[in-house]
Amino acid sequence: MCIRDSYDTYQACALRKLPKKEAFDFVVCCEEAFASESSNGVDSPAAQCLGDRYSEIRECTYSQEGANYIHELAVATNSLNPPHQYVPWLVVNGEYNKDNEMQIRFSLQNFVCS
Repeated sequence: MCIRDSYDTYQACALRKLPKKEAFDFVVCCEEAFASESSNGVDSPAAQCLGDRYSEIRECTYSQEGANYIHELAVATNSLNPPHQYVPWLVVNGEYNKDNEMQIRFSLQNFVCS
C-alpha cells in the first residue's frame, strides 16, 4: 500500500469507526500533521492525532475492512453527478454547488454553523 493510499484509508476507517466529531477532528489533525511531517510515513501523524484509538484505526487501515471502505468511497465518487473534476470535490447533501464550495473553502465552520 502506498503512502497516499494508507493516508486515505486511515481517514476512511476513522470516518466509519469514530463518532463524527472525533472523525472530523482526526481528519483536520492528520491533514496538518501529514503536511508538516518530514518522513514519508503516515503512521506517526495518525498515532499523534488518534491517541488511544490509534490501534483500532490502524488495524482497519491495513486490513480488508479498510480496503472495502476505500472501495465504497471510490464507487460513490465515480457516481457523482456532475462527475468530479478535481479533488477535493465538495458535495453538500449529495449535490455539488460552486457557491457552497467557495463558502466552505473560505470557512467550513461558518458554512456549517450558518
